[in-house]
Amino acid sequence: MAETSDWQQYYSAAAGRAPRPHLIAALEHVSRVGTAIDLGAGDGVDSRFLLDRGWQVVAVDATPGLRERIAARADASSRLDARDASFEHLDELPDADLVLASYSLPFARAAEFAHIWTLITAALRPGGVFAGQLFGHRDDWAARDDVLTHSASEVADLLAHWQIVELSERERDGPSGRGPKHWHVFDIIARRP
Repeated sequence: MAETSDWQQYYSAAAGRAPRPHLIAALEHVSRVGTAIDLGAGDGVDSRFLLDRGWQVVAVDATPGLRERIAARADASSRLDARDASFEHLDELPDADLVLASYSLPFARAAEFAHIWTLITAALRPGGVFAGQLFGHRDDWAARDDVLTHSASEVADLLAHWQIVELSERERDGPSGRGPKHWHVFDIIARRP
């Protein structure tokens, strides 16, 4: 329950933020407005941004109350499928043109990650775009039991059969929902062939 409380505090602190720049960059590489999946939709800002632009959105988050956090306009709510579920409880995802996983995949356990990556790959239509982040081994949270990290070679292996649109590895010191930390992040935008 403390973990849910932590996430609720983060969502409150992040209220009013703009859509993530990574989402904006990914949309430049999507050929049509269609179906988007927002994995780890969190505060709902990115899902709401997509809904406001005409997308059909499947939003998934383990913290209950996702539909309320997204608070879509009435005319967009019919295009929203909000699922209060963890990655391990997803059996399938619908066909999609965009899968967004902003800072959510590092919080999957190793077995969950393999499962969700298989679902992402299966859900994306040919030419569909994945946009998300993975944490590197030098991230301050790498020692946490509930955080999964990847090396550059593991990221390369994961994307071996994808068309890489943008891939950057960055490190910086900065704030987090739990105070200051050292970030080691792989930012990924990749297209399914």
